[in-house]
Amino acid sequence: MGRIALALMLIAAAPRMAAAQDACTLPGQTRMLVAELFFGRASPKGEVTEEQWRAFLREQATPRFPAGLTAFDAFGQWQDPATQKIGRERTKVLLIATDDTDAARQKIADLAAVWRKKFAQKSVGIVTRDECAAF
Repeated sequence: MGRIALALMLIAAAPRMAAAQDACTLPGQTRMLVAELFFGRASPKGEVTEEQWRAFLREQATPRFPAGLTAFDAFGQWQDPATQKIGRERTKVLLIATDDTDAARQKIADLAAVWRKKFAQKSVGIVTRDECAAF
């Protein structure tokens, strides 16, 4: 009898536990999609310059995410799955917090595709997560 009562209490509490995990802890925060994109700057055409990066931000990233984004310098490495060769290069990281919609996800994918095509890149690293944020 005790086990059945415990099981029923756990089943009844499950929706409240899930809601608590979804709740944001600070006033004004909402659930958002946070994406980090890793743009390698080594290219068969030579390293992507600061001027080219700023033009990419202005012409490609900002129109897709006018509400805001953050960019910073990094150094990264990546292993080519075809050759197993490890490449090391200067990298730009773009951090975007946005409403989690199909349209926003497509904009992130499109932004990576534009970079790959424009600078002959094999890959753009993308990490996404569901987070609480307020701006």
